[in-house]
Amino acid sequence: MGWLGRKGVRSLAKKMDDWYVNGSGSGEPRGIRIAENVNSVAQEVAGDFGWTDVVELEMALPQQHRPMAAFVLNDTGLKLIRKAATTTGEPAFVSPGDFGRLGISTDYKNSRGMIRLPGAEYPYFIVSASALPNNLGAGANETEIWFGVLANYRIWAAGEMEMSQDSAGENFRKGQTQVKLEVREDGVVVLGESFAKLTGVLKS
Repeated sequence: MGWLGRKGVRSLAKKMDDWYVNGSGSGEPRGIRIAENVNSVAQEVAGDFGWTDVVELEMALPQQHRPMAAFVLNDTGLKLIRKAATTTGEPAFVSPGDFGRLGISTDYKNSRGMIRLPGAEYPYFIVSASALPNNLGAGANETEIWFGVLANYRIWAAGEMEMSQDSAGENFRKGQTQVKLEVREDGVVVLGESFAKLTGVLKS
């Protein structure tokens, strides 16, 4: 039961991560990707991602929200940012392993690093969101990078996660154990203007 329970919890956690990003709001949380009043900018040059795009995304977010904001991206977006930093030598990408040495507090769970744009007042954490799709755009090969105040994505839990098992009846006859996990949660962006997104993210 312990192994099955842990496996089920991991599977459920992965599904919940997907809901918080892509959820439709119908029988599941409303993901950030369907939030209203979100500021949006497109990659400036198709197929040529660069730091100017990251700056445009930063500036798309109203100034009052920037001190609390973080970049939210998947591995494709992270790779583009790290390659751009290596190529240009400009905004510094700081890996999580260097946080302690530099006296940086890891306020964001699952932070993948930190960047500071040229002239920016604040350093920004990078948060992993593997559920952000990689199959967007006409060529089904684009992704998005988000920048926003994660505290303004609210999650409500109605009770604790419940787990039950059944080894009787048909399950007993087949030598099986049925495990059921049930969780009641909802989520929604409560202030759309505190999020911005960069669309058409691709480097060919």
